[in-house]
Amino acid sequence: MFKIFSKKAEKKSYGGSLFRCLDDAYSFDTDSQKFIEFYVKASPVFTATKKIADSASTINILIRDKKTGKFIYDHPALRLINKPNPFKNKTLFIKELIANYLLTGNCYINIMLSGSKPIEIDSIKPSSINIQANNKDGYPQVYTISGNASDINLNYNRDRINNRFINGNYELAHLRDYNPLYGSGNLVGISVFAGCQLEISQYILASIHNNALLKNQARPSGLMTYKGQDALSDEQVEKVREILLNNMSGAANTGKTTFLNGEFDWIQMSQSVKDMDFPALKKSVEQNVYSAAGIPLPMISPDTMTLANMDAATYVFYDIAVLPRIDSVLEFLTTAILSKFPNSDNLQYAYDVSEITALENRKIENTLQASKIGILSINELRSQIGYESLKSGGDEIYQPMNLIPVGSDAYTADNRKPKEKAIFIKTMQDGGYSKEQIQKSVAEYYDNDKSA
Repeated sequence: MFKIFSKKAEKKSYGGSLFRCLDDAYSFDTDSQKFIEFYVKASPVFTATKKIADSASTINILIRDKKTGKFIYDHPALRLINKPNPFKNKTLFIKELIANYLLTGNCYINIMLSGSKPIEIDSIKPSSINIQANNKDGYPQVYTISGNASDINLNYNRDRINNRFINGNYELAHLRDYNPLYGSGNLVGISVFAGCQLEISQYILASIHNNALLKNQARPSGLMTYKGQDALSDEQVEKVREILLNNMSGAANTGKTTFLNGEFDWIQMSQSVKDMDFPALKKSVEQNVYSAAGIPLPMISPDTMTLANMDAATYVFYDIAVLPRIDSVLEFLTTAILSKFPNSDNLQYAYDVSEITALENRKIENTLQASKIGILSINELRSQIGYESLKSGGDEIYQPMNLIPVGSDAYTADNRKPKEKAIFIKTMQDGGYSKEQIQKSVAEYYDNDKSA
């Protein structure tokens, strides 16, 4: 910021340009490209997104029968996920979907069909998608993919019968996160980092500022004043303002020196060490970004990282950050892909939690706790940690010797007393019920009462 003062006493108007601040107001945005740029420019966004996407992509995807609860390990739809197309494997495909979903609130897949059966799938960059709304209901009518190598826009039009978006033998499927501004003019999801975009912009500018100071030998910022006798004209003021804007304002111009022809004076405003003092700001931004993504600080920050809390932090990380995202993506893939295969009504893409290596310790802890209170048999405990059942003695349930009974439930049917039954019959007789009605009620409510 700068001001130019004239020492001449006469009052003169400078068109209001002298005292105008050079900084621009921040404009909040939901554009996909902006958050993709955050990924490559702000290390907290990069770290948070990559950590979640990498962890999710290592989870082994299976197919589960919703009726029986059993997992299916071999199926054409499973083979398609493991090898979606000739250029990608399952790990990269899932990583792209999760990262796009986190960064932009959207992920898109292009499905190649043979008849009605999917034979290839690929993820599409959210920044290359344009959505046109239907004039009647306000929902998407046409998806357009632009920016491909051939510079040809591909249009996917909505099928009126089943609301699928089709282009020949290709189909486009869209998963979006919650967007409070969703409407005909904003038909996309919103990034998980949307609430932090101002802080992320500050983080990026602080990094550019520090880098520019180092490149410009860390020269300090200051205030420029005019020492001449004659007042500057409006054109001169505007010219000086333009020079300073182009050469001194902005994070990339931090520390640069500008020379002007005239009687100008430079007053130092801050020291170079203070100009480079941004650790508190950057640390605060990191905490906000990791909190938005659901990543516990002990997994990221050395200040809070200890051996004692790492296991607990890992469990929270999977429960809050990883598993909910992979659940959303697998539900999306079930609808978009698996449902197109024959006899798939009761099938869904899923995963076996017991196979997740990072949660191995919690599985053992839960099994140990269940064994202490004596509610499961040996074979049930062994199955929880992936061991085969014992052929002999494995179905017995053992409880600690120090457990003693402290009472019983007096309100179950087998604990009712004969006196209760007699009172019940007398009450119904006094109420005018017939003999048949009384017998039916007694049989219903005291059928298991062996003492009656």
